[in-house]
Amino acid sequence: MRRISGNLLALFSVTLALGLGACGETGPGITVPEPPADLPRAAAGERGDLPYDVEIGAVGRNARRVYILRPADPQRRDGPVVLFLHGYGSATVAGYERWLAHLVRQGATVLFPAYQRRPYGDRRLARESLDNIASGLPAALERVRVPEAGLTVAGVSAGGALAVDYATSAKALGLPPAKAVYSVYPGRGLPGGAVVVPAAEGSPPADTEMVAVASPLDAVAGTAWARELLNDAVDVPAGRKRLVIVRDPKVGAHSAPALTTREARRTFWAPLDRLVFGPDASGG
Repeated sequence: MRRISGNLLALFSVTLALGLGACGETGPGITVPEPPADLPRAAAGERGDLPYDVEIGAVGRNARRVYILRPADPQRRDGPVVLFLHGYGSATVAGYERWLAHLVRQGATVLFPAYQRRPYGDRRLARESLDNIASGLPAALERVRVPEAGLTVAGVSAGGALAVDYATSAKALGLPPAKAVYSVYPGRGLPGGAVVVPAAEGSPPADTEMVAVASPLDAVAGTAWARELLNDAVDVPAGRKRLVIVRDPKVGAHSAPALTTREARRTFWAPLDRLVFGPDASGG
């Protein structure tokens, strides 16, 4: 496997200071709901700017903590399940609230593992990422009904690479299968240095649908990692693997998946919507 590397934190952190705009809804006539009785409570600061029609709970501690996001309406909780893996250098939903709320408002339940602990730049800790995801998920899965077909695994930056690792390892780990993998601007290291998030051995199963999104305008990950993730998935037929190349400069930067512009929704949200909700989903 090709080795690319460099400054860990600089590579994987999706820039959150992009003026995303709060999506939490407060003001006259809006009542903040009580925490759900059947979900362990997330701390007040852990919900970030999530709107109040999205419930959030959390199980586990530190790097093995997993956030559970679902519709506040109990009648809308039988939908698909998305495992969403953030970029490196983070451990909360901060910066992803609008995208996560978009998924939940369509009826999805989202599992969001922290999978990291400080110091984020410690390469030894980086190698624990998949183990932390696998160790934290069982407690969350006790509270979520995953469809028999499995869940959709989506990830950004390092999370995009880990999404493939999850799909590769799920059966051996006793976790629900990934029916689809969505990797956005994925990477395992910076150009010129060592791999810091090593690949799981093997390939996702043959029935996995894989979509990787990459841009030649992404100065951090480029397109090489996305191509490699798909090429290394040797058990998945070519017809179930798709590489999407982004050339629009408005969404070509490595930090662009954190945007909520029309272009970002069309480029990043819409393909995931189609994997999760079906081909007619629009991406909001």
